[in-house]
Amino acid sequence: SGLLVLFGESLAQDVFVLDEHRLVAITPPRLPGLVDIQLHHPDTGQSAVLEAGYLFFNPVTIIEVDPPTGHVLGGEPITIIGSGFVPGTNLLIGGRAAIQVQVVDDSTILAVTPDAPGPATVDVHVSNELGVGSMTKVFTYFESPEVQAVAPTVGLVDGGQPVEVKGVGFVEPLMVTLGGVPLEQVEVISSTSLMG
Repeated sequence: SGLLVLFGESLAQDVFVLDEHRLVAITPPRLPGLVDIQLHHPDTGQSAVLEAGYLFFNPVTIIEVDPPTGHVLGGEPITIIGSGFVPGTNLLIGGRAAIQVQVVDDSTILAVTPDAPGPATVDVHVSNELGVGSMTKVFTYFESPEVQAVAPTVGLVDGGQPVEVKGVGFVEPLMVTLGGVPLEQVEVISSTSLMG
């Protein structure tokens, strides 16, 4: 038919005219955003434009959560990297709505972490009219570290003896001192146990 269909300035691939009121066109690849649709018939010179007629978007995905840890009290800045982020996107961390959610662009969200009922590794979800993106077990809430026990409770003044520390809120990176001297080779076993 010779009819050209443009999405923004990009020419549609394969145009099929069904009748005088309908056609099917294969969209060209484009960056996310709203574009005009223009129909142009080169033989007659006639054109028609539908302004802001088509929205190109990325699927909603989460690729990275930075930082991957935060305090149970919340209130800490967090960045979500992914795709398909548009104004009005919702962000849930551990099932709770994030605070001050700001969509920077299609691939970046800045927000503030909500509080959590206790220490846990939780899921992060992003949702909007384009879909839902999720990452499971990607953000760890921690408590303020508290030491409850050390074993053994005695050691040589020269040091070098392995010790186990029991408590709560142990999340790497973590610096541990005994009598003001840093404990070497600290290995966090769990949120309640570490060795050094």
